[in-house]
Amino acid sequence: MKLRYFYLVIALVFLPLTATAQTKVGTVDTDLIAASMPEFKTIQAEAQKYNDELEKQLQDKLAEYEKKAIEYQKGEFNDVMKKVKEDELIRMQNDINQFKQNAVQMFQLKQQELLRPLFEKITQVIAEIAKAENYSQILNLGGVELAYSDPAHDLTQKVMTKLGIKQQ
Repeated sequence: MKLRYFYLVIALVFLPLTATAQTKVGTVDTDLIAASMPEFKTIQAEAQKYNDELEKQLQDKLAEYEKKAIEYQKGEFNDVMKKVKEDELIRMQNDINQFKQNAVQMFQLKQQELLRPLFEKITQVIAEIAKAENYSQILNLGGVELAYSDPAHDLTQKVMTKLGIKQQ
């Protein structure tokens, strides 16, 4: 009985030590890595081009609306035709407002679509380094507020090196 009690005490004493020895946490700044990659400039240019296309579509819609509004103000219409023109202007205004809302979402989706392969590449390299160096967890500095982080566990430079990015 005393032997069992002795083993239990030993296990309870050393259990926390083995649990902490197995946990190794590192940090990485994926936003910094992504912005440093050569592909990032191309992605930014593509996103800007898409944004410009959306902006042009909006300007075309606004120009058409303005043209119809001027036409309405200058015209002499009977009551039926006046109501038709007013309804058309209201519909166009609603379409413009809807387009503005959709354009923001469409741009965000396009940006995510363009960035996805870049972040998948970064994630793959992070996983490789984490496995090779026995990290149990890697925290992203870009989206996590940390009170303290030991720079010795920051893997940002290692990931950048493995991706072939020149360190600044």
